[in-house]
Amino acid sequence: MKQLIIIFILLISNFSFGQEITKKKLKSIIKESIKESKENGAPFDSKIITENRDSIFYKSKNVKLYSSYWASYKYKLCRTVEFRFYKNNKVNLIDCQTCEEPSTCYVTKEQNIYDYKIYALENKILIKLFNKFTEMIFEINSIKTIKENSREYYEIEMQKI
Repeated sequence: MKQLIIIFILLISNFSFGQEITKKKLKSIIKESIKESKENGAPFDSKIITENRDSIFYKSKNVKLYSSYWASYKYKLCRTVEFRFYKNNKVNLIDCQTCEEPSTCYVTKEQNIYDYKIYALENKILIKLFNKFTEMIFEINSIKTIKENSREYYEIEMQKI
């Protein structure tokens, strides 16, 4: 019986755990990414990234964000968009590639800097990114805590509406 309990605990420790989707939780994840960049100045642990192979972030209806740069190694993401959030409700979408050496990121342009707002409407959490060039609205479908070894980060599934 003890062996079954130990096996069960080991299996659970490798799976993700869903959390209630709340505006407060999403803001907390964003706040952690701001804090991390301010403390370290280097894009590593608490950066919010998504895959952008073949411009999938801009073309796809369904998007997964990860609250740790570690996910780029785990999922072998060599083209990414980093969401660099700032305290003034702005976010810079930085397109980078690590597929080939040297690694590069596109220079930030006015088109890559967005204002953002988070809404809670009818049991849905929405994030709106907008600037004078374009607008994107996403519904947050799930926020999962991923625990692996000593690392913990979030996977945020969202859908463009």
